Amino acid sequence: METIGTPGLLARGARPGAIGTVVVIIGLALGAAALADWALRGWQFWSGPGILVAAFLIWYPIHSAWKHALDRRIRGVLEPWATERGLLFQGGAGNPKTTPTLDKGGTLSAVMVGPIGGDPNGFLAHYTYTVRSGKHSYQVWMSVAVVRFEGREGVRLRLGPSQPLWGDTYAVFDDWHGFDTGSAEVDAAYIVETRNETDEVQLLELLDPVTLAMLIEQEEPPLIEIDNGTLLVAIGGRVGVDEAVADVAWFDVLREHADAWGARIHGI
Repeated sequence: METIGTPGLLARGARPGAIGTVVVIIGLALGAAALADWALRGWQFWSGPGILVAAFLIWYPIHSAWKHALDRRIRGVLEPWATERGLLFQGGAGNPKTTPTLDKGGTLSAVMVGPIGGDPNGFLAHYTYTVRSGKHSYQVWMSVAVVRFEGREGVRLRLGPSQPLWGDTYAVFDDWHGFDTGSAEVDAAYIVETRNETDEVQLLELLDPVTLAMLIEQEEPPLIEIDNGTLLVAIGGRVGVDEAVADVAWFDVLREHADAWGARIHGI
């Protein structure tokens, strides 16, 4: 299948099912052989590492088979869903790391590429990244729309509801600081940040009275990030048809938001 995407995005094609089956069979056979060898040796203490090898050789192919089944389930739901909307299901992609959230180095999956936000190669995707604090860590899950644009690289904006979409607080990013929109209602309901070297003229044109009124009326706003020629629209959480295809219910909503913000960006 031909894959397309924004520059720097490399599709990760699924491995053929036949290869996955062979890996499972070989792994289970080796694991059973290692386990039998350990048992025949009289379950001696010194041969204990054998059971670890056996456990790994059994676990790994089972895990791989589960992962391939999940990939097939996601493709089975999202490929026709994407086709109906003029998008191409691509499975995976490299992370461009162009906005503060994308720069966390997370993984993009269930990627669907097509005309979004004025970008012929925009995409919708699931996105996960890991937050580490000392010895503890947790994963953040979200659905995103990503749009690339040219000529407005001076616009740098991070705008999200004052109640974060995930976690207790928004992360602190270097060189980002609060921005006064001129609307007390917007400033109370949203965390609005801009970055150093931002073109404030373009930013004020983007956050015009019509946009500010829209923000005030919005009940469940997404996180918006505009930086390095990229627009990111994100909705947090795992919501969808089932746990295997998380967040699919939000993709239409994300595309609508991305189209609206893309039009605003190109209109200034």
